[in-house]
Amino acid sequence: MFKVVQQAYIGLVFLMSASALNGQSDVEAEIGYLGAFNGRDLTIWNTNVSHDFSSGAYFKLGYSYLIEKVHLQPAFSIGYHVFSVKGQAKEFSYQGVSHRFSMSAGVRYWLNDAWGTGVFIDAENNRDTEDWRTHTVDLLRYSVSFRGLWRIHSSLKLIAGYRTSLYPLQEQYFLYNPPRQVFVGVNYGFL
Repeated sequence: MFKVVQQAYIGLVFLMSASALNGQSDVEAEIGYLGAFNGRDLTIWNTNVSHDFSSGAYFKLGYSYLIEKVHLQPAFSIGYHVFSVKGQAKEFSYQGVSHRFSMSAGVRYWLNDAWGTGVFIDAENNRDTEDWRTHTVDLLRYSVSFRGLWRIHSSLKLIAGYRTSLYPLQEQYFLYNPPRQVFVGVNYGFL
């Protein structure tokens, strides 16, 4: 799975750097609200755990390249998101703050000058950085996200989206990093 994501990132960077394509490059900043949830109760160590809806914020910096002839806009971004989590089981409750660093790569398609849609592959730290160990396969979480975009100005876009996890899907990681996330935000292009 990692090699497929790695090859997709390399291909996207190559596509965005091709100077032969007629288009416009852009450096972007995005900020917004993030909500996260599990969708169902978890079973961890033979105990049912219910998770409350988590909310927080995210910030991203990115690069995109609009290919005007086909209305496609490949994009790559790095970011950070934080949200508070809490839940309870029969014998215990938990709460905390989840900090995640992420990378996203994907493509937007512009239906017209105002409306667009996009699909992205996201990678983020699945474990906290102090828990990282070499030779483990669960350090990163891979997700797919779907976005709707509304351009209200040539440089300003409103974004709404949904992200769901692809791998790994072990429930113990869902306590502090729920697999389903919704987000709304503002994207500003500097170029």
